[in-house]
Amino acid sequence: MRILWLLLALLIGIGVGLAFLAPGGAPAATPVVAEREPVPASAPPPTPAPAMVAPAAPTPAPPATEPARDSSPKPDSVRRTGERTVVLADRFEVTGNGTEADPYRIRWELLDSVRDGLSADGSTFAPPPWIASLDSSWVELSGYVSTPLVVAETRDVLFTKNRWDGCCIGIPPTPFDSIEVKLDRSFSFTEKHGLRFAVLRGQLRIDPMIMAGTILGVYRMEHGKITTRAE
Repeated sequence: MRILWLLLALLIGIGVGLAFLAPGGAPAATPVVAEREPVPASAPPPTPAPAMVAPAAPTPAPPATEPARDSSPKPDSVRRTGERTVVLADRFEVTGNGTEADPYRIRWELLDSVRDGLSADGSTFAPPPWIASLDSSWVELSGYVSTPLVVAETRDVLFTKNRWDGCCIGIPPTPFDSIEVKLDRSFSFTEKHGLRFAVLRGQLRIDPMIMAGTILGVYRMEHGKITTRAE
């Protein structure tokens, strides 16, 4: 009898299990809804991402202003400061008007400044403006008379800053402190002119003579006249 009831209970249990497994027989599953985490009332709002800003265009440089002009006298200036006075290179004051009747009274220091036209390496040479301005002017200066030839008198002489006998005694001249002179009248080398010191007046020519890159002379003079005193 117990066996009969056990079989009956087993059959009932199997039937109930099959009923739950049949389609539509199982209860619908309850959907799970995700809940959002509540945002605290005091929380600040999210900061927006910064917007992309284009780089600013470079500010244009102000236009260059023209430098102020220097109104001071230039080293190559030739300025007349009086009726009979001219200033050359802001260094040499010369009196006279540069005419035959009123020649410029010059000094050897002025003629020697022609060196300023020589380049540092000696490759080029051009007389500076203040020296070039003397070309064809009548000038007067004192110095020594010499000649490379042993003659009693001549019209072709060399006028120099320093005393020189034309050979061995004295200081030989350079192209910057000597003048090749063509005299209007012959000069006599007598005992009276033993010192050969004199005053020369004539028309100056700026005529550089260069050979094989060497300066042999700069100054020539025409219509030269030699005296022992200034006239």
